[in-house]
Amino acid sequence: MKAKYHIVIMAALFAAGFMGCKTESDGLRDTVPPGMLSNVEFTPVNGGGYFRYTIPDDEDYLYARAEYETDAGQTISRTSSVYCDSLMISGLGAVRPYEVRLYAVDNSANESDPVVVSVTPLEPNVTAIAGTLNIYPGFSALVITLENPLEEAVDIYVNIKTDDGREALKVYSSNLPEDRIFINQLEAIPYTVTAYIKDRYGNTTETMDFGTMTPLEDYELSKDQFTFLRDQLLYGSNWDYSEPQWEDQHPCEEYMPMYTKDSMKNAKETNYEGSIAKFWDGMYDEDVQYSLNYFHSGVSYPFSYFIDLGREVCISRLRIWQRNQYQWAKYSVKTFHIYISNDPDPSDGVLDDWEYVGEYTLNKPAGEAEAKLEFTEGSEFWVYPDDPQFTRPFRYLRFKAVKDFDNGTIGCMSEITLYGKEAN
Repeated sequence: MKAKYHIVIMAALFAAGFMGCKTESDGLRDTVPPGMLSNVEFTPVNGGGYFRYTIPDDEDYLYARAEYETDAGQTISRTSSVYCDSLMISGLGAVRPYEVRLYAVDNSANESDPVVVSVTPLEPNVTAIAGTLNIYPGFSALVITLENPLEEAVDIYVNIKTDDGREALKVYSSNLPEDRIFINQLEAIPYTVTAYIKDRYGNTTETMDFGTMTPLEDYELSKDQFTFLRDQLLYGSNWDYSEPQWEDQHPCEEYMPMYTKDSMKNAKETNYEGSIAKFWDGMYDEDVQYSLNYFHSGVSYPFSYFIDLGREVCISRLRIWQRNQYQWAKYSVKTFHIYISNDPDPSDGVLDDWEYVGEYTLNKPAGEAEAKLEFTEGSEFWVYPDDPQFTRPFRYLRFKAVKDFDNGTIGCMSEITLYGKEAN
């Protein structure tokens, strides 16, 4: 009996100890709130602003939280981490006082008493963006440009209407600091254009009238007369033919300083399966294993190719296709320059009259579907994106590759197409 009683006592003590441990570890959570934020300062920006403050000394402090209401009656809560002493608010739709409550929050989700601050923002962000909004005619398109330094997401509503009563509402979203958006595939007829901007908080600008505008008209230029302008043609009568092997021939001595791949010298005409003539043959490098339709520079960046278009043209746009095997990757040209020349008689000396037109960069779209579509359809560039217009008449084009996607040693591209009009 004594032994049995001893066992019962030990079991009871063990159970009590177990229950005691459970109560200690799983008991009531911490309910003590942290101290309040202090030294709060506010700096206004468009449609909001940012607070700076001193965090409390509590060891379990986790983050700061701001709570406020928009003009639409929506309650907004914004937070910042334990490692930050500032907090941003946005979405305010007027230049007037707003009440903001600032809380310190700890690891147990306890909130301090609020610091209540009355703040007045600068003009609403949608209004500030609207002040930079511009719409103007482009080639078979209308162009929308805007600036959004705060990078807040907004929607741009553009209404276009023709004289015969056809009407369309186009909606575009943007959160880029600077953006250029195209309304494509438009006829060269007058359109009456209005627009307004709206943000995710319900703030909306007044409708802005941009008047009537007519898209410019261009077309794809035939490549039938395109030819490769070899080095000896670039130098005309100043080419030294004294060397028996054509590979060893070069310009006359006085022009040798110009004879570099970064100046008046072509990259390799053919290299491996590639050939510069494939750059304008109307065929694209579509099959990663079997299609060999591309040029292969054979030299490192930067390098140039010179093309005789066969007649005088004025260009407005160009479209370029990458080699399939290296799409958006090494060896594909990422950045290039365009130069044009209309030297009336290149055979009488070095081809000159060169004019730098611009720099153009292929940027891979964020979505894989968009990237695949752009690879298939080609990457399009307007020659003068800020002021759509035709170049002056010219016959000779220099394509200078400046950079690829991965610091490669050679460059490849599949096809180029020019848009514009015949000069005559």
